[in-house]
Amino acid sequence: MKLERRPASEMKDSGVEWVGEIPENWKVTKLKKISDVRVSNVDKKSDEAEPEVLLCNYIDVYNNEFITSKINFMKATASLEQIKKFTLKKEDVIITKDSEEPTDIAVPALVNENLEGVVCGYHLALIRPNIKVIIGRFLLRQFQTKSINEQFVIAANGVTRFGLKTSRILNANFVVPPPLRANPNRQLSRVQNLKNSKTNRR
Repeated sequence: MKLERRPASEMKDSGVEWVGEIPENWKVTKLKKISDVRVSNVDKKSDEAEPEVLLCNYIDVYNNEFITSKINFMKATASLEQIKKFTLKKEDVIITKDSEEPTDIAVPALVNENLEGVVCGYHLALIRPNIKVIIGRFLLRQFQTKSINEQFVIAANGVTRFGLKTSRILNANFVVPPPLRANPNRQLSRVQNLKNSKTNRR
């Protein structure tokens, strides 16, 4: 992972081989400790007994780095519980959890606005960051880095189609810069550094 370089005296071993050195006041932590991870069970089928919703599907996430109201979402239905749990909110990050190739998994997209009536669809994981710790855009860029993505490539299992177990997503390692928790604008300044090391899938 390419992080902003500092003098050697201010760097430390992250304790994770693929991360390498990180600034001394940064840390490596599990995704489950900095976000709420929800694997969607909302399918494309419609039930007359359920409220109508718009569905953010796999292809919407795979083809769009940012999820906005400009996307032509498909119509479907969902239970009240599903609507409450999977309605998209600004700063949410959505990732694909299945793929035909293990190297093409955990593709992320950032929700750029509150999308009332739009829910996260099947084959996706909705990740709601704790914004006191990390903002959505910073999390998006980490998902896009080769070093972070490699965890999911290795964890993907299958034969003709590959998938990620929820536990693998929850326990994935991410880098968090503690001093930036109280200053989201400074955290955004790190985004470009992460973007420079992103994968080339988009």
